[in-house]
Amino acid sequence: MANRMNGVNRERKIRNLTLNGCSIESNEEKAEAFAKMFSDISSNRNQNSNFLSRKVDIESNHTHLFENISDDTNNDRLQSLNEPFVLHELRRALREVKYNFIHHKDKKYKKKKIKTVQNKN
Repeated sequence: MANRMNGVNRERKIRNLTLNGCSIESNEEKAEAFAKMFSDISSNRNQNSNFLSRKVDIESNHTHLFENISDDTNNDRLQSLNEPFVLHELRRALREVKYNFIHHKDKKYKKKKIKTVQNKN
């Protein structure tokens, strides 16, 4: 923690991977392996025929969904989405999401527990 506060940054290395019995050690090879896996998972070969027909329909009959529109309403919306942020804002947002998620689960548990106790009486 003190090192991070003083600006000392240690490079973290991803563990070596084994793919098809071969060990992958360099970061470039790991990145290539992840990219290959992602493209294989995302390929059309893994989709069912209903999904593929729907995809073709949308891509051919609804081309307006893929256009870059520069009207003012879209532009303002995109501008607010592309606003730069700093790391502490991201950390705060993640903390808030985590806090809300934990308390939401806790409320569900308490309600369930109360119902169980009431049913026993």
